[in-house]
This record gives sequence, C-alpha cells and structure tokens, in this order.
Amino acid sequence: MASQPSTQPTLLARRQHLAVPGAKQFTKAWLEIEVVTPSTVVPSPFPSASTSPGQEFTSDAETTASPSPVSTAPSSAGQDSMSFEAIEAFVERYENPAKSYATLYRKSFVRAEGIHIFDDFGKAYVDCLNGFGVNPLGHNPPVLTQTMQSYLLSSPIWSAIDLQTPERREFIETLFAAVPDELRTFKICLTGPTGSEANEMALKMARKSTGRSGIFAFRGCFHGSTITANSLTGNAGDGDLIRSAAHVHHMPFPRLQAEDCPYHRGGEESVDLCLMHVRGALEDAKGGTNLPGAMIIEPVQSDGGIIPTPIRFLEGLRELCTAHDIIFISDEVQCGFGKTGHLFGYQRASIVPDILVCSKAWGGGQPLSFVLYGERLKTTAPTGTWRGNQLAFKLGSAFLRELSAQHVLDNVKAIEDFWSQQAKCMKTVFGAPIHEIRISGGLLGLEFESTATCKAVFDALLEAEEGLLTKWGGRNYKTLIFWFALNMNDEQLQHINELILAALHKVLAPKHADKEANCQGTLASY
Repeated sequence: MASQPSTQPTLLARRQHLAVPGAKQFTKAWLEIEVVTPSTVVPSPFPSASTSPGQEFTSDAETTASPSPVSTAPSSAGQDSMSFEAIEAFVERYENPAKSYATLYRKSFVRAEGIHIFDDFGKAYVDCLNGFGVNPLGHNPPVLTQTMQSYLLSSPIWSAIDLQTPERREFIETLFAAVPDELRTFKICLTGPTGSEANEMALKMARKSTGRSGIFAFRGCFHGSTITANSLTGNAGDGDLIRSAAHVHHMPFPRLQAEDCPYHRGGEESVDLCLMHVRGALEDAKGGTNLPGAMIIEPVQSDGGIIPTPIRFLEGLRELCTAHDIIFISDEVQCGFGKTGHLFGYQRASIVPDILVCSKAWGGGQPLSFVLYGERLKTTAPTGTWRGNQLAFKLGSAFLRELSAQHVLDNVKAIEDFWSQQAKCMKTVFGAPIHEIRISGGLLGLEFESTATCKAVFDALLEAEEGLLTKWGGRNYKTLIFWFALNMNDEQLQHINELILAALHKVLAPKHADKEANCQGTLASY
C-alpha cells in the first residue's frame, strides 16, 4: 500500500475573516503545521457482530453502522492525492473560500464504510458530521447497497416530477404507515430537494391559508439559505445582504443557563419570559406588530448548537397559535427521521403542528424534501423539477422499514442515555472550559467557553491518529456538533467517547483528575 510522504512543506499560519452568527466578525487563525507525518491505517475497534445498547440486531442483512475492518481499506495515495495547499488552491480558483468545508477539514475524502470515512492517504476518520445528518445509518449500510443494486438492474426511471410511479406510491404509503396517529389524515407535498425549498413551500401555504404575510421565527434557529428561509434564520452577524425578506420577526428563545437567555434568567423563568414576550407581540394593540400568518421553530436547534426547545415552550407556542389562528410550523429538517428518539422532533411535546417540514435523512442519503400538512391548509402548486427523485423514494422506503424492523428509535434513546452519563463526567473532569453539553437522542452539542478552545478541540479530533469529523458551529463558533449514526452500538459509542476524551485531554488540563476513573473510557492511557 502506498504511503504518505514523510514530510510536506510547512504550511504558514493564515488568517481568514469569518462572520459569526450574533456577534462581530472574528479572525480565525489556522494552526501552523510544521510537519505532516505519515498517516497510519487504524485497525477497527469493532467486532464483526453488532450489538446496540441494550438489545441485539437480528437482521440477516446487518445494518448497524459497523464497518468492515479499517485495516483493509485501500489507499488512494499517489499522484492524485491532494495536500492541503492543493485543496486550498483549488477552492481559491473555483469556489468561494470564505466558508469552505474543503479547506476547514484540509483533506480529500475518497470512500466511506460504516461509521468511517477515509482520506486519499488511507487515514480513517469516525464520521460524526454525517453530511449534516443525511446518513442516519452510517455509510453504505446493507439496506442501502442492496436496495440500490437491485434498483439499478430494473431499468428504472430516475426523475419523474410528480408522475405516478411505483416508487412514489411505495414511499408515500410507507411514510404514512409510520407516522403517529395524529398525522394519518395529513397530506404530503413533495418539493425540490432541499430543506430550504420545503420551508418556502410551508410559508406559501401558511400565507395563502391565513391571508397574512407575517412570520414569527426564533433566535438561534436555522431554516435554510434561500432568501425567505435565510431571513428566518437568526444569523444577524453574517452580513448577508440577501437577508431582506419582509414581515419576519425574531422572537426570543429560552435557555437553560441565565447567561445564555436574552433576559439573563435561566430555566423555567426563561421559558415564562419568552412566552410572555411572544404573547405580548400578538396581543398588544399598540405593539406595532401585525398578527403573523405563521410561527416556525425547530424542535431542536441543530445548526445553533443542538439546543432542544423546552417542551413547555413548544406547548405554549402551540396554544398561542391555536388561540390566534396562526399556522404552527415544525421544521424537522435536521431533527426528524428519528434523531431525537422519535420519528419527529415535535413528539417530544404534547402538540400537533399544522405543517411539518422534512428533508435530509428521509431519502436514505439521496435528496428528498417534502411537507406534511393538515386539512386546514390551502395548498399551492408543487414546485421543483426534482420533486420526483425515484431513487430517493426507493431508499427512503427501505430506510423507513429499517427504522421499525431494527427498533432503531429504541436504540437512539439508549444513545441519549449513554451521552447523558458521559456529559456528567466531562463536566466534572474538565470543569469551566466546557460551558454546556446538550443532548437530544443521537444529537450532541459540546459548547466551550471560548471560540479558541472549541477550534483547538476540533483540530485535535481531526488530526488524531484515528480522526473524528464533527461540525464547528453554534453561537460564536463555540460548539462542536455531533450527528451520530442512529444504529451505533455500545462499543462504537465507547470508542467515540475515548476519542473525544483524548482530544479534551490534549487541549484542556483536567480540573479533577482524581475523578477520571469514574468515567467510562478513562483518560489514563492518554
């Protein structure tokens, strides 16, 4: 197997200005890399049989995100391998380098299997980026490869807008067989392939149904990158001139800790004050705000840093929407498809939205977006040439059946329990540098007290002998965001925990080293 050259030219530290949500611009300095040593291929820490936390997976076609041994991964190292300098030059020439994931991750990735992704030198990385949650069962699980192989041999139709096809019918019927009872009377509108387009359709429906144009969105939420969807997103510091859609009002969002709350009150008092603000905006005749047509919220803020919306806040907003004839939209793009331990994120609360916006994981790794809407909604004509992605329908149906057959939602709840326990250990051992650890199902947000600390841990994870990919984001870029494969077993979770602890130990001096032994996956070997 070809190996990586022993050294590469020194990469001089470069500075790049990034706009930060909700804050002034800050300057990000790439760390100076003196020498890049040869990458080693890391043996797989996982057995061939996959066991989820608390239960066995019994499918003949094993679907746990366990890879075949990493040591067998072929290396593409050679004349086509790309150094960071080459990647950077490519992006500078052909793309917008301001916010490039190619230059942030500094590697060229060539293949993936299970929970691992490999660069062109053969180095393995545990993938907790997962295409922003597009790959809910890891990379190339049997359910995906077998479905694709059989479909490719059937002389398939690839795209058919909304012509009736067996694949379209199968997906819709499988979906409605899986949804909770309160959604069985809903209808579906398939849109273009992105969550932004699905959110645009939801807003069209709300405005047409109410005759009102105003939208209440919430601070910290992310709803997409088209003009209206981006206007709903609370990135006031991004400096994008395209954020110009009218009639959008950003309401306060409650937080657990007082320093994060807009009123500097945490917990239940934060919920009360934020609900009071929304109620006042709706009911004050001299408040200057017209009654909106819709409210839109993420049940779990994902891009904001994995911040679960308090249940009582969701329920209070639903009551206000009902009282004032406002359409309640649940943006499920990043937290739907089982990521919270429920099929939909709104199910964390005792509510029923008027519209659900769905994208990302629903196509089994292929682009697929749609809205589910109740009977009171007036529809508009479907939009988007790519609303008939037949391969996405086929894979989406197979993945939905897999959620049920393999009891994946139960597994997600076990994943949440695992990280809840680890969070207590991390806070105890490392103390104040970790501001907050937030968990919802298979989603984890690890927030630090400073941007610099967060970036250092991000780099430590990336550059370890066996790397780990996560997202660097949240407010002021102080949060690492993890999307875990929903079928990870306990041994895989333990291994990821050890990688995270090793990176934390490298960057942060443990505050209570005497308590390390109480954590699963101790730091003793680091």
